[in-house]
Amino acid sequence: TQFRMHTQIMKVINFFYEGKLVQGISNPDKQRNHNLFINSIEGTSFIKPERHAIWIDSSKDQYGKISFEEQSGTSRINKLECEIIFSLLKKLDKQLLKQGYNEKNRKDIGVISFYGRQISLLKRKIGGWQKRLQTFKALKIDVNSVDRFQGKENSIIIVSMGRNKKIKSEY
Repeated sequence: TQFRMHTQIMKVINFFYEGKLVQGISNPDKQRNHNLFINSIEGTSFIKPERHAIWIDSSKDQYGKISFEEQSGTSRINKLECEIIFSLLKKLDKQLLKQGYNEKNRKDIGVISFYGRQISLLKRKIGGWQKRLQTFKALKIDVNSVDRFQGKENSIIIVSMGRNKKIKSEY
């Protein structure tokens, strides 16, 4: 029985628990409601209160240009995914300012990844590192590895998968 995440998020990871995770929150929609409305670049509804887990395709940019992960030493980076996350954070900041969050009352957001080089790229993009964080008036952002983030709790978590491998198709 878990008491930390919304049912939709639990369903995403329940595969790793052989479907045995059970929701312990009696009314997750009431207790874990984010009240955010954010449109995609196409103008369609992207984030809305009834959605708690969202997958974003980072294989193409807004102009249709195809993008793939890159090998960086023994790690991986995904530049387009970093751009998408930065754009999403700006939109989240704008919406949370409307909800009354500000520099004295910020919303905690975790941005996590499995790859060290992706984390470094995210930190440079989001923070520049410390200078750009001042850009965000309603967000308190923690960019870290999945391992270092374990045990922490934030209102919003963005997971940078980093992977978007080019697959050869054979016909």
